[in-house]
Amino acid sequence: PAKRRARHLEAGLGRELPVESGASLSALGGNPSYREPEALPGLGGPGAPLDPAPWGFRKAVRLGAGQIHQLELDLDVLSRGARGLDDLRLARDGKQVPYVVESTSLTRPLPLTLVPEPDPKRRNVSRWSLQLPRKRLPAGSLSFAVQQGVFQRDARLLEDLPDDRGVAHPLTLAASSWVRRPGSATGPLLLTLSQEPHGDRLWLEVENGDNPPLTFTEVKAWLPVTRILFKVDPGPELHLYYGNREARAPEYDLALAAPQLLAAAKADAALGAEEALAAAPHQTAGEAGSGSWIFWGVLGLVVAALLFVIARLLPAPPPVT
Repeated sequence: PAKRRARHLEAGLGRELPVESGASLSALGGNPSYREPEALPGLGGPGAPLDPAPWGFRKAVRLGAGQIHQLELDLDVLSRGARGLDDLRLARDGKQVPYVVESTSLTRPLPLTLVPEPDPKRRNVSRWSLQLPRKRLPAGSLSFAVQQGVFQRDARLLEDLPDDRGVAHPLTLAASSWVRRPGSATGPLLLTLSQEPHGDRLWLEVENGDNPPLTFTEVKAWLPVTRILFKVDPGPELHLYYGNREARAPEYDLALAAPQLLAAAKADAALGAEEALAAAPHQTAGEAGSGSWIFWGVLGLVVAALLFVIARLLPAPPPVT
């Protein structure tokens, strides 16, 4: 009896061993009738209807396997969307798909190019321009690799921002005192931005004193990684809408399950190509100085009206005899 039990146990571990009855086990296989249990049951489902007319852009969302998905937002979405991502909408068949925003501590590098722009009036100041790939680039910091090993410099990052009259004024986005002593670490120098740029061109100024200018070998902007988490089944095409800066932040009941979504196993989703929609994205104040045209137009009308009134108040010239 003991030998018989042992042989039955070995057979139960998957070995095709004969038993006294002459029966054997087949190879391990899947059960075609098995259905994987629903992930986070009770969550998900379509949200409120969405009218896409006020949105300027959209991208198709390619889903991975599974029901819980995470989608990393790319540069297009981060730069063209509203501040705070209030205008993001996932939609399928005209209805919203609720999501939760995940702000991570991760960053992605974006290489930039410095172009020398010397100021002849300030010979002890080095000046460069940086052309950004997008307006309103959501960079948290910029890093600069240099050749020199020992130095002390004051650096600042500026942006020319027009006021309502179209007159440009320098706005300081970041400032730092860079010091590298003998024997210290030789990592990149950092400038942490106090706010995101409005336009797509910045200026770097470095005070040299009586020293030669620094030689930069690499410049990078560091973009924060932001994801949205959502639950959706395979089905019709899913789109991410953005570019409506008048939209208010959505309010989804799914926010109550944010801890469960963050802890759940997630499949990676990906964004497709950008599609420009009929609606034009709303322009933020100071982006293009459009208020200057209004200012000068009103000023011209006021001057014309004053000249007309003055002309009416002047005495008539004496008749010619």
